[in-house]
Amino acid sequence: MEPKLVRYLRIQLHTKGNVRLSYPRLNDYSYPDDRACYFSCDDGEFNQIYEGARRTLRLSTLDIFMDCPQRERGGWLCDSYFMSQAAWMMFGDLGVEKDFLENFLLTETRWKGFFPEVYPGSKKDPQDPGIINWSFWLAAELYGYFQRSGDREFIIRYKGRIEKFIEDLLSLRGESGLIETTETIFVDWSLSNRAFAAEPINIPNNCLVVYILKCMAKLYGRKDWQAAAEEMQAVIETLDAVPGLEGGGGDAAKVTEENGQLRLVRTDCPTEGGQALELWSGFHRNDRDYVKKFLYTMDPCPEYRSDPNIGKANNFIGMMLRYDILADMGFIERLARELKNVYLEELRIGSGIFFENVNAFSGAHGFNGMVGTYLTERILGLGQPNESKKTVMIQPCPMNLRWARGKAECSDGSVYFKWSADQEEHTLHMTLSLPEGWRPEVQLPFSLAGWEVTLNGKERREYVTY
Repeated sequence: MEPKLVRYLRIQLHTKGNVRLSYPRLNDYSYPDDRACYFSCDDGEFNQIYEGARRTLRLSTLDIFMDCPQRERGGWLCDSYFMSQAAWMMFGDLGVEKDFLENFLLTETRWKGFFPEVYPGSKKDPQDPGIINWSFWLAAELYGYFQRSGDREFIIRYKGRIEKFIEDLLSLRGESGLIETTETIFVDWSLSNRAFAAEPINIPNNCLVVYILKCMAKLYGRKDWQAAAEEMQAVIETLDAVPGLEGGGGDAAKVTEENGQLRLVRTDCPTEGGQALELWSGFHRNDRDYVKKFLYTMDPCPEYRSDPNIGKANNFIGMMLRYDILADMGFIERLARELKNVYLEELRIGSGIFFENVNAFSGAHGFNGMVGTYLTERILGLGQPNESKKTVMIQPCPMNLRWARGKAECSDGSVYFKWSADQEEHTLHMTLSLPEGWRPEVQLPFSLAGWEVTLNGKERREYVTY
């Protein structure tokens, strides 16, 4: 393959003659970013991380979302779930995502109704499905695409293809009531993927199935899919825990027989990646002890000592799921700390782009573009424009910052947002500009309770949420 990502240029001269070197040139074959969208604040480290995320995404985006430009330039599902959101926030572009999704939705059935794991891709055995839960992530992305785009015509056009996929997915339910399969599944590039942690019945991916069934039920109005999701959720929530194992049990479960009765029991190998996927899918959110242990004893910079009996997570996708959970549950200061811990080090030892594995030394992997989206959405507080509702979520989190600003694009124009904060006077002054017909949905963190908060010069105390 021709090199598509370079860090150094080495010139070797084998001559006794005179040589004159002019400036070397390198063709730039990457996404044409006009920087219409941006993020900036008074913390230079956040700005560096944002630019690293932007470069990583740009290098991995052309006509499809590539896994990486330096090794495999195929478009992998799951990576694209994160890259699509980043492309919308950083480039204001939905075209690549729509084409990317359509490439998969147009494929004919290879193994049941599942989708290929990568585009373009081929297998020696045409019936080899590859990583089957990448199809779960396609469904999750399709749901998100509709929120971003409001493109109902596209959703309806591929209704039959999705129905075939869901029908064949549910056919994999076994005697446990959950998805049971011997095909390849993926949780996280760590012990989470090893057989002793993931088999025979993988609970984190069953949690993901519950999530996508609910999403697809909303998207297509299918009450039977919602019912199936609720049935599976009930099975998972009533799983027997492993005696003596804190947290209830491992990532996998098995069917046992006791007194003539079949019983589903978790195995004894939990991992950070598996717990992240379960939490991400909506499970355990009301279990304070479970959440506190996830928050404070996991990730590369835990506040308290890690449990040696829980396998560590890697950057893809366990830690990215973790960042999503922290953002969704409002733990923004912790999210900021962890992003700095991981990505400032990657900038220090690398070439200004972000890696697939937390222990790597180089390489650009596009899913890391999502890091820039977290900064825009959760620190500046400018949410992804929602084309289906014509709304933008505003959730600023100043922490110890003095100012932040940024811009996003939508079908009707530009969305501009900035704020200035005075930590001593406890004031936050916000300025928001929206296209005609759009409206903001403002939610402020508890940390701003009691502050004077204004939006476009008008004070609105009801914005503060408790």
